Amino acid sequence: MKKSELKGKARIPSPFGTAIHKTEWTCAAKAAEWMNDIIKEKNLSLGKAEVETTQEGSRKRVDILLFERLASQNVLCVIETKQPYFDPLDEEELKEPARKKAVQRSAKYFATSNFQHLYWFDTERVNSLSPLEEQIQDKYFLSQIENLDLIEEPRYKNTIISGLERFLTDLYEVHSGKKAKPSKPLMSCLFTGFRIR
Repeated sequence: MKKSELKGKARIPSPFGTAIHKTEWTCAAKAAEWMNDIIKEKNLSLGKAEVETTQEGSRKRVDILLFERLASQNVLCVIETKQPYFDPLDEEELKEPARKKAVQRSAKYFATSNFQHLYWFDTERVNSLSPLEEQIQDKYFLSQIENLDLIEEPRYKNTIISGLERFLTDLYEVHSGKKAKPSKPLMSCLFTGFRIR
C-alpha cells in the first residue's frame, strides 16, 4: 500500500482510547455539506452531493456522489476519500476503487482525495488506459491538514472550501459546455504541483 511522505508524521488514534476522532467518512460528509453550500451559493446547475450511498446489486459504498442536476439519478462524479497520509494517486486504495464505482454508476468523472489534494479524472480516458497525465482533468490543492480531527479549524476548512469551489466550478463549466474539456491537461499539474490560476 503506497503512502505519502506524511506517514510517520500522522497521529493514529488508539483503538482502545475513549476520545472521539473524525474519520475519513465523517470528513467526506463535511466535504459533501460544503459542496452543497457552494453549489447553492454559486448557483451551479449541479445536483446534490450525497455521502455513503450504495447501488442495487453492489455492497460497495461511495464516499461522495455528485449528481448531474437536481432530482436527477444520473451520477456525474464519484469521489473517494482517504486519510491525509494516503497518496491520492494510490492505485489500489483510491484510484482503481473510484474508477470501478464510476463505471458501475456510468459517471463521466471520478475524483480521489486525501483532504490535502483532489485529483479529477476523466473516466473514459482512464478506462482506455491513456497516459496518466491525460487521465487527470486537473489537480486541486485543498489543505495542509495531517489530522482530520482539525478539519473544522478555519485554517483547514477555508482552504478546503476554496479548493472544492474551484473544482465544482470547473466541473460545472466543463459539464455544461461553458468550458471545453481539456484535450491534454497540463503536465505541470502532475509534476510541479498545481496550475496557476
